Amino acid sequence: MGELVAQLRDDRLVDGDGVGHRAGGEEDDEAEQADGERAAAAAPAGRPRQGHPGGQPGRHPGHRHAQERLVVAACELLERKCPRQPWARVQRARLAQEVEPAHAGAHGQQDERETGDHPAGVSAVRRLVVAAVVCAWLVAGLYGVASYGHNYYVYRGYDPPHDPAHVAGGRLVTARFYSPALHARRSYLLYLPPGYSPRTRYPVLYLLHGAPGWPRELLDVANLGVDLDVAMAHGGLRPFLLVLVDGRDGSYRSDTEWADTPHGRYESVVLDTVRAVDARWPTLPDRADRAIGGNSEGAFGAMNIALHHLRDFGTVESWSGYFRADRSGPFAHASAAQLRAYSPVAYVGGMARRLRRLPLHAFLYVGMADADRGLSTTFAKQLHAAGAAVRYSEYPGRHSWRLWRDTAPAALAFAGRWFGR
Repeated sequence: MGELVAQLRDDRLVDGDGVGHRAGGEEDDEAEQADGERAAAAAPAGRPRQGHPGGQPGRHPGHRHAQERLVVAACELLERKCPRQPWARVQRARLAQEVEPAHAGAHGQQDERETGDHPAGVSAVRRLVVAAVVCAWLVAGLYGVASYGHNYYVYRGYDPPHDPAHVAGGRLVTARFYSPALHARRSYLLYLPPGYSPRTRYPVLYLLHGAPGWPRELLDVANLGVDLDVAMAHGGLRPFLLVLVDGRDGSYRSDTEWADTPHGRYESVVLDTVRAVDARWPTLPDRADRAIGGNSEGAFGAMNIALHHLRDFGTVESWSGYFRADRSGPFAHASAAQLRAYSPVAYVGGMARRLRRLPLHAFLYVGMADADRGLSTTFAKQLHAAGAAVRYSEYPGRHSWRLWRDTAPAALAFAGRWFGR
């Protein structure tokens, strides 16, 4: 401010003396003086001109211009003392406040939420929804796969057994007993025919499952229970009991060959089952009213057990069976004599005398695409030559549940036909 006061004082002195500096405003003074002379010439005659005795007394003609120069100098000095950028920022801020909406703060906060927290929250919710949908889809898919796998494992692709309308169904019972052969408690399944009565005695068909396999497959897959119900409803079959023997050894494959070997006495388990059934249920306990059969390995076991125990069984059925033991499974370390003892094709030729005393009715069939078809044909001829009443059939198909399911009614009819004879 000292500099400003000093400059103002200097300007006053210059103005008062009537002397101007050529460097600062000489050109302006000359221009102003020329303008004054032109204005005086244009003024009315009776009116005095500025700067002359007719004008304001005591004033120099350049006095007004000196004041203007004083203002300009003050502005220049202020600009040197105060930088322009802060002033510009103040002006811009003031302009922004004038243009800014009334609720600018609220809008700013909302914009921050929309561009910050809000999209993040929406994204998190979307991720959770997508994850839940994916999890639900995976669970449903896994459940569908598991359900299909379970149904196929139990029913082999067929529908669960179901009696037709107006056909009375039988009843399935699980019974347990002690087996001296295995020194353990065992079980079997018993299918009681429609109209079963404990006061009536019934013939019994014992069925042996294949390997790997289990007793209930013969009902769930081969459909034997429904076929028995339908045949009885149509009057073409007398009532009898179905006993499904359990020959499993605790392993998945349960490859016992239904034989008495170091692996276990599974041929004797069948005989223990027969005695347990006769002791508990109203059966006809004689060979004429007792039949035995099975599929695959069960057929191999059924043929051996029937030929080994002709006093216990009068009828035997072989569904796609084989008739020679080989060195595998429980026979892996068997002697030649043991292999022969469980190879019907090897020993049936020496049974003619026994078969004449104890007649045997045999039903053998095989699929035309079965690998054991040739051996089955050979054995059927040998069994017939030894004196058994043999029915041998070949059906279209392979070694499969489809074949055994399709031929189940014929197998039941053959057993029912020969009961009591």
